[in-house]
Amino acid sequence: MFFTLEDKASFTGEENILVEPFIDESDGFTGYAKLTHLTADIEGELISSKRVEVVTRSAVENTRVLNFPGHTRYFGICEDTPRVRLKYKGPSMKLCIGAFFETDITLCIQCPEWPTMSDWASRPRYWPSFDDAYRIMSLGCHLVAKPAPSDNDKTSWRFSFSLAEVELSKLVPDTARKCFLALKIIFKDHLQPVVPKMASYHMKTIFFNTLEKVPVGFWIENNMEECFRTLLAELRDALLSAECPHHWFSYINLFKREESRIKPKRLHLLAKKVQRILNDPAPFIFDDGCCCLSPCCFRAPYNNFTRRSSDQFLAAYDEVVVTVDGHVTSGSQDAVDPGNYHHQLPVSPSLISEAQLNPSSSSSGNRDQVTTTGHNKHVVSLPTNNAGEPSFCPEDNAFEDRLPILVSSPLPQNNVA
Repeated sequence: MFFTLEDKASFTGEENILVEPFIDESDGFTGYAKLTHLTADIEGELISSKRVEVVTRSAVENTRVLNFPGHTRYFGICEDTPRVRLKYKGPSMKLCIGAFFETDITLCIQCPEWPTMSDWASRPRYWPSFDDAYRIMSLGCHLVAKPAPSDNDKTSWRFSFSLAEVELSKLVPDTARKCFLALKIIFKDHLQPVVPKMASYHMKTIFFNTLEKVPVGFWIENNMEECFRTLLAELRDALLSAECPHHWFSYINLFKREESRIKPKRLHLLAKKVQRILNDPAPFIFDDGCCCLSPCCFRAPYNNFTRRSSDQFLAAYDEVVVTVDGHVTSGSQDAVDPGNYHHQLPVSPSLISEAQLNPSSSSSGNRDQVTTTGHNKHVVSLPTNNAGEPSFCPEDNAFEDRLPILVSSPLPQNNVA
């Protein structure tokens, strides 16, 4: 992603570009914004993403290739002039120079503030930890030169959380990472050929949403099969309900987004395929399955997999979900329910609070013990197992500084209709 250091966007007007949510008349807020100059000589002028995109493409297409790839130290002698090719996909340009160099170019504008429309901070979650969530929010976001399909003027910009997603990916448990790699194999070989509109971003979004709802201690090597089947079950349910909540704006359904809208009939077709894979995943991971939905796909042992409920997770793992007011959820009514995640909470007009976890108090054995240490600051004591040790990964002390809690706090008031 490319952006200038001189230009930065903000919701408060503290930078030289003002960010205002783009509200569609029929769909409301769909993840786009309008950008307005605040510089004195051009104050109030809209920044057109379409015009910026055209200028950028022209600049890249007319750039001369100098000293590449003919430099003998790196590539040897190249007699033919390298062929430069540009491929366009969404807001990105893929630049290919011969067979030596390939990169994606995405023009964007940096926004150091966290979007006030995002409900990510206010959702109940097991993952990531408070410290990690607070650090990710401090990185802000970007706005890429991609106008909303319903924007006739083509001046709107799309919110991008690529940097936040990179940071989240660094926090994924190893077992969960392996499950996601297996899911990507199945997606590319057996799902995308059936419904080409399904994108890898849908898979990543469902994966991140699942990580929020499942205790961190669930993702262990000895539990690999159940972990992967739980992920497949989440995918199947998303397809059956035609609901794929945007990870950063959960009230936006990616399956109904205009630029990637998929008909429910096609989603149900994929759900049947995923159910077949859920019954016996191994052949599909190792490319012994097929991409059709003919009777041959159903000639496999039927293994009735039942995903755990929130009550079962709470009983099996010493991890709790904590609200900003210090309330520890101990029942399925308030806990993160794997089967009922969509639109869990409305947009919260609040800033993230300073909650923290005290690993040294984990021997108390009291699931509901919460100590208030100051304004908007809570220390949570986790329960223990019969041996008096934390039940998840007791051999790995590195997990002590990443114990999962709910990040829930007030964001600056800017409600979106």
